[in-house]
Amino acid sequence: MNHYSKKYLKNFNLHKHALLALAGMLLLSQGTLPAQHTAYLPNPTYNPLKVRLNLIILQRKNGAGNFQDNAVDRGFLRNMINVTNGVYADLTNRNEEYYPGQNLPFLSNAKIEFIPNVIFRQDEVGWNNRNDTNWAGVPYLSGWYLDSLDQQIFGSDTLPKAINLYFTTDGQLHEQMVVLGTTTDYDHLVFFKQHAASEIPALQSRAQPYGKYHTMRCHIGNVWLKLWWKRKVLHEEDWTMEYEVGESIAHELGHLMGLNHTFDAQKHALMRTKFGGLRDYLTTKEIATIHQMFGCYPSLWQFVPDSITYGSPKADWVIAEDATWAQDRRLYANIIIKTGATLSITSEIILPPEGTIVIEPGASLVVNAGLLRRVGTQAPDMYGKIGPVDRRPNIASPYLWESPDLDQTGIVRLMENGQIERAILDSNARK
Repeated sequence: MNHYSKKYLKNFNLHKHALLALAGMLLLSQGTLPAQHTAYLPNPTYNPLKVRLNLIILQRKNGAGNFQDNAVDRGFLRNMINVTNGVYADLTNRNEEYYPGQNLPFLSNAKIEFIPNVIFRQDEVGWNNRNDTNWAGVPYLSGWYLDSLDQQIFGSDTLPKAINLYFTTDGQLHEQMVVLGTTTDYDHLVFFKQHAASEIPALQSRAQPYGKYHTMRCHIGNVWLKLWWKRKVLHEEDWTMEYEVGESIAHELGHLMGLNHTFDAQKHALMRTKFGGLRDYLTTKEIATIHQMFGCYPSLWQFVPDSITYGSPKADWVIAEDATWAQDRRLYANIIIKTGATLSITSEIILPPEGTIVIEPGASLVVNAGLLRRVGTQAPDMYGKIGPVDRRPNIASPYLWESPDLDQTGIVRLMENGQIERAILDSNARK
């Protein structure tokens, strides 16, 4: 064991299964856990990831020109997001239609659920999307006309960290159609018809200059204006617009979760470029991409409440062979390191509030200049707020210890200032 006696190394040999409880929760480890599925693709037994949304309704300075803070309009917005959630929870199997003969797997539920919060703001400039000088209306992370307002909302200590959806209005058409009544031709006169846009983030793309935790937003324009047109001119019921906009929002949120456009020939695909179709189809590859983004793209972590987990043993990350995690991740399940395998962590790994790590006999966990912590503990650049790392006692006293029965233990090694925050040992472990 002397070859491990280096300045930054702490070696802990643990009896039977070694189990680390990162929430300060003392658990017993008995027997051998069976291998589980470890891919990003969710299993039907998973709980959905719940994601916060801010629906930001921009009104004129007199409060007019968009949705109002009343029961009818709040009901519309609620039903609209229910449609969005329904898109992800009730997918249709179109594999043979779009990929004939390939015998592809299919999931009817993408395991994503959005939790809306409605915010009303009076902003004469922001309300009017004619002030957006970007012809495409894409709310890029710099140079967008709502940048200042978005940073106020994103940086607020009194508002939830959420994906921000901005609902705006074409001021010119509002004047002609609603105020003056000189036209009812919404379809031919609207600026940025069905104006909805978002960026498509990519892993590792935002380290600079936006920081690890940055705002994420969609621009959803002219919804209220078109609803007014449907009510006053076409005399349609609200549910037609609820479905139209709810599906459009599902598409834009798909982009923010890492999905690109798909072929227009796939008429009913959610991510099809053109409007139309039922928007009820996602491939399992697209679903896996969404969950990978919530695991590996830090800005998305901040929009999932700390308490959320997949809630299924089939979600556990099972390490059956040597692996190195060099990319920051937030996990929504536990870690199991199987006998004979070593998991090396050189990045920041975040576990659930009561997350556990099981290290089977003959398995190893090596934290080499990395940080292993539970969600909700403070860390540098934590969701945009700088603070000291929680340095309460780690898993054991910082000294080398030898086991006479090394083949019956799990091993934890902390190297190069590697840290495991607020962890304790299983009561079966030798100390």
